[in-house]
Amino acid sequence: MKSLQVAHQLVGKDVLLIGGGDVAMTRIPKLLPTGCKLTLISTNLHPNLKQKYYKDLSDKWTPQSESIYKIIESPFQDSYLDQAISWSLILTCIPDKVESKRIFHFCKGKYGPQQMINVADIPELCDFYFGANVALTKDGNLQILISSNGLSPRFTALVKDEIGNMFQDWELDGALEKLGQLRARIRGLTELDVDIKYRMSWIKSCTDTFGLKYCHSIDVDKLVGLFQSMASQEPRSLEFPSKTVMLTEYSTKN
Repeated sequence: MKSLQVAHQLVGKDVLLIGGGDVAMTRIPKLLPTGCKLTLISTNLHPNLKQKYYKDLSDKWTPQSESIYKIIESPFQDSYLDQAISWSLILTCIPDKVESKRIFHFCKGKYGPQQMINVADIPELCDFYFGANVALTKDGNLQILISSNGLSPRFTALVKDEIGNMFQDWELDGALEKLGQLRARIRGLTELDVDIKYRMSWIKSCTDTFGLKYCHSIDVDKLVGLFQSMASQEPRSLEFPSKTVMLTEYSTKN
């Protein structure tokens, strides 16, 4: 069966990581940039874990801290989950498969089948996979997730590197910034629900016209003017100027 690939927003949400060794060290740098409130339980911590990923901030922790919220240096105990916390994600990264399975079933029994859990190295006990993330823009807003559904993490890493190399010289940061500005300004002009379908169709056609290579060069002011002109027609027009005209008269490169 296919898995559903979604972008999971974790800002300020509680995440539990059980284990602090080598595998945990591959999970933490993926979790902390999301701004999640990460609690880690482990009796054995990787030598570099605290130095790289933990600041003793006590009550001053915020999603922007880029730090583990709390470290409990102890073997996992079921009683640790008696606190009134709803975990967005639970992850186990311990070398004991029997205990990993027990924790999985204990958490499912305690929180219900909807609790999202990832058990390292046991794909059938994973409600979600990390996959390989390719960040195509410096701010990380444009990402591609590559997943093999747990079959071969190394192969997904190779595909990730290949895609990264393909797009390394493209001006995707500028393209995403310009399109975000255009979308926001046009949204401000179409507050009524009846305008949404037209707005979405207009932006789709405009983006497709410029394509990946030229979106970074769009002239936002001129395109907003074009939208207003086309939207004022009755019926509203979706007939754009030719691609040549769009790339010359509505581009900052000319």
